[in-house]
Amino acid sequence: MTGTEVTDTPPVSGARPGTGRPAARDLGGSDVIAKDLARVRIAILFIGYLIVGAAAGGIFDHFEWELIGAPVLPTVAALLLVGRSGPLRALGAGTAIVMSVVLAVILGGGGAGDIIDAFTSGIQGLLSTDWPSPTRSDLIGAVVAVAATSTAVSDELAIRRRSHLLPLLPLLLCYLGVIALSAPQGVVWRWLILLGVVAAIFAMFRNEGTLHDRMVLLRGERRVIPLLLITIAVVAFIAIPVS
Repeated sequence: MTGTEVTDTPPVSGARPGTGRPAARDLGGSDVIAKDLARVRIAILFIGYLIVGAAAGGIFDHFEWELIGAPVLPTVAALLLVGRSGPLRALGAGTAIVMSVVLAVILGGGGAGDIIDAFTSGIQGLLSTDWPSPTRSDLIGAVVAVAATSTAVSDELAIRRRSHLLPLLPLLLCYLGVIALSAPQGVVWRWLILLGVVAAIFAMFRNEGTLHDRMVLLRGERRVIPLLLITIAVVAFIAIPVS
């Protein structure tokens, strides 16, 4: 013993334990995850809503481009406003939802009255008509309104620390609504399989740390990708003959 007292050096404030790099700062509040990871999670959800938009064509028994475009503006707003204050994100999401419906109705040949109907009586109109629903701009606008709102909710949940898989819930509910409104068509298995893949990929990007941290962990778990591919193949093998 030399008499020299050895003490533990306290970690540098703002550094991640076990590393010399600074920790990711909270963005727009202590409940918001790192910006790069948030954007990846939002992008994965966007793919999921594109699939739901394609599936929503079953409500009208044919493909509608306006339905595919429903998640575009809410996703762009969410990506641009990551790290901004909550009220600003809410304003951006609301504006994106309204603009999505306006564009869908206009592209469908509708006018101002159809835009109002899309927000007010559109859902009632979908429920009161036989399948397939008529291709009216107000009805298309109503579906877009629901899909765009669902996208905005998922995107907001995706950037929060305490909601790892919760952003998938609005996506699932939106898809269930599509199935209900196109019930005579039945479940289209290709959409369900694709959504399952999206959900599995989303689950890999847990809302902790930074994107770099998640990629390091995923590289260490090389068994995940083969297992995912095997799962997709098995589900497809079972589901395709059934459909």
